[in-house]
Amino acid sequence: MTISILNAPASQLPKVGAALFSLNPWPSVSQDMAMLQAISATMVRIEVQWGMVEATQGVYAVPDATDGRIAAAKAAGMSVVILLDYSNPIYTGNVFAPPTTNTQLTAWGNFCAYIASLYAGPGVLFEVWNEPNNPQFWSPAPSASQYGTVLAQAISAIRAKVPSAQIISAGIGDLAAPGINAAPFMQSVNAAQPNMVG
Repeated sequence: MTISILNAPASQLPKVGAALFSLNPWPSVSQDMAMLQAISATMVRIEVQWGMVEATQGVYAVPDATDGRIAAAKAAGMSVVILLDYSNPIYTGNVFAPPTTNTQLTAWGNFCAYIASLYAGPGVLFEVWNEPNNPQFWSPAPSASQYGTVLAQAISAIRAKVPSAQIISAGIGDLAAPGINAAPFMQSVNAAQPNMVG
């Protein structure tokens, strides 16, 4: 039997956690929490977009819809994976164009450190980007060395602000394209930044 996750009863849904992304319009926080509790989720992944947090250079404000979800998930005792993504058009011109210049990378690190300073604590992990090996999310084309630089910048900036913060690399999609499928891509990231973990 095949079922649609969107229409399935809660008892038939996999209890593997959930991801909340920006929607327009947002469901209410209480609706989201009810859905998470219905599947007995113990972990939730919540997107925090750089371009939404820093709409004006140097001015940070987490949208209420995002902040409320993080607070509610933590209050419910769930682990929270905060997804730090993507680029910021006021710096790079494109939400999926990664920061590459020193100015852009510094701004990216400042954003990551700011979010970590707000939300770091027990049960919270910070995920750096999403599927950087996917051309949809990394413009103009995926680059393991570029992602390694972006990841290293985030780690350095977060550690300087919150040394105890838990940081993980991006979720990597397994794509049927030479050089960007999951394992070789991450091997190239590790080769580009061999001293990143520690």
